[in-house]
Amino acid sequence: MILSDDIISTIHEKQDTLSKSEKRLSETILADVNFAIQATTSEMAIRSGVSSPTITRFCRSLGLKGLKELKVKLAQSLSVGNRYVTLNIGSDNIQDVASNVISSAQLALHHLHQALDYQALEQAVDSLCKAQRIVIFGGGGGATVVAQDTEYRLFRLSLHVVSYTDSQLQRMVAATLKEEDNLIIISTSGRDQELVECSQIAGNYHCKVIAITRPNSPLANTADIVIPVDIPETKDILKPTASRYALLATIDILANQIGIKMGDKATENLRRMKYQLMANRDIENTEPLGD
Repeated sequence: MILSDDIISTIHEKQDTLSKSEKRLSETILADVNFAIQATTSEMAIRSGVSSPTITRFCRSLGLKGLKELKVKLAQSLSVGNRYVTLNIGSDNIQDVASNVISSAQLALHHLHQALDYQALEQAVDSLCKAQRIVIFGGGGGATVVAQDTEYRLFRLSLHVVSYTDSQLQRMVAATLKEEDNLIIISTSGRDQELVECSQIAGNYHCKVIAITRPNSPLANTADIVIPVDIPETKDILKPTASRYALLATIDILANQIGIKMGDKATENLRRMKYQLMANRDIENTEPLGD
């Protein structure tokens, strides 16, 4: 019986139960899935150094009828892209890794700077400054963290703001929004269907939706204001996605401009927080505010 529909995962999980010859065969398959999909039985046997009957036994141990079905399953597994199956690791020198990650962040910020939509940013700032309530939704790992950070950036500027990350709660909250409220939705791809539906729900109740996402995406097409962020990613799946830096920078731009627009109200909030931090934590007033 197949352990899962993901045949690559099944092969990995079955390693401890395979014979020595079957393990060699599995290693050959995992090392070059494209070859395994195209190879004949004899070609597979020669490259892995096993007999044809071993290939048959291996397929049956996976719950498959034979090599033909294995090839179909392997082809399906490549839907995620070959880079997730055959890992190509670059230098493991920590200095090279650090340089690679920092360069990607710098490139992402440069790309963002070149593509900034200043009109959309100004529209978003004006709307957020006037909003009675600001709600922030994020979807996925990176965007969820950025949504939370957006709350931290904005609440200190005297705005009434809260972020939500649970999809069911997001849907319920979207239904409570009103014309005087703003909803910020952050999504790297703009294809998260639950977030798209939340945007539509909020829009039905006349709440202004501000999307920080990929332009011309399903989410962008439902929003009132779109702040485009579209950062190309590298093929290195082990490297953290550089789009996070661009999203965070976008939020910092908004927060900085909102603080300027709010003026004394934002300054007084910041003064109060700093006063409390100086009394309990900070040695001098030059330390970061609450970070």
